[in-house]
This record gives sequence, C-alpha cells and structure tokens, in this order.
Amino acid sequence: MLALSMMIAGLDIYSAMLAWLGFSVASTAVIGFLMRPMNNAIAAAKKVYDNPLARWIYTGRNDEAGQVLLALKKLESSTGGIVGRIAAYAPYD
Repeated sequence: MLALSMMIAGLDIYSAMLAWLGFSVASTAVIGFLMRPMNNAIAAAKKVYDNPLARWIYTGRNDEAGQVLLALKKLESSTGGIVGRIAAYAPYD
C-alpha cells in the first residue's frame, strides 16, 4: 500500500514538472511571437539612425525604446527641413 501511494505521489510530481515545462515552452513561443513586430521596428530604426550618444542626448534613454524615439526624431527633423526648403522656393501668390 505504501509503495502504491509513493508511486501515485511520484506521478503527481512528474506531471507537475511536465506541466511546468509545457507552460514554459508555450509562454516562450508566445512571447517570441508577440515580440517579432517590435524587433522589426527596432531593426528599421537602427537603419534610419544608429548613434548611442545621440540616443542618450536626445531621448534620455539607452535602450530599444530610445532607439525608436531617436529614429522618429531624425525623420521628423528631416521632414521639417524638406518642408522648409520647399516653402522657401515656393512662389507666393
């Protein structure tokens, strides 16, 4: 009887460990799936502008969010420059 109860208790530990392992694998897959768009945005931001010192100066951050913010600031300033140059040469009516 004691051996049977130990075997049942052992199965409970193994099933709990198996459940924990399955949950760990599933959660890792879900996190990877959800982070794929963010990783793509970070890679695109690095193509726009990748300067750690400028990232720290202009955003106050030295992480991936700072990288994306720096790229947005760079694109915003270059867009403003283009609009300014077009406005400077536009004929006034």
